Order: sequence, then structure tokens, then C-alpha cells
Amino acid sequence: TAGGHPLGQDERIPAERALRLYLGSANDPGGPPRCIAAGEAADLILCEGPAEAILADLCADRVRATVVAGDVVFNRA
Repeated sequence: TAGGHPLGQDERIPAERALRLYLGSANDPGGPPRCIAAGEAADLILCEGPAEAILADLCADRVRATVVAGDVVFNRA
């Protein structure tokens, strides 16, 4: 909120669980994670730091690059 108070605290889920929901296909959120393979278009975000630190402090400053359908759409040089 504008006053800095979180909404829906009882509806929150841990960051790791939220991330897992995005790892499956769009037709099966939360399903088996997709794999990067030759010939497949990549959708991924590259972050700086260990996974535990990233999940404990989700902030855009950690994002180094974003790839959508195999194209780099953001690159923090």
C-alpha cells in the first residue's frame, strides 16, 4: 500500500514455491520444470548471486539478463 503495509499476508507463499510455479510449461503451471535444450526457444532470467540469497531478497537489481523466445531483451552490462 502507499503506507507501506502489505496486503493479503495470509495469502502469501514462499518465494521458492512461487518460482516453481513458473518453471513448468504455461499449460501446466507448477508441473515438471522445463529444460533448456538445443533447438528450443529459451525463456529465462539470469540473476547474480546464490539461489538462497536471491529468493531471500527478491529485487530487480539482481537480474543480469532476460531472454524471451531465445532473444536477449535485457542485458545489464
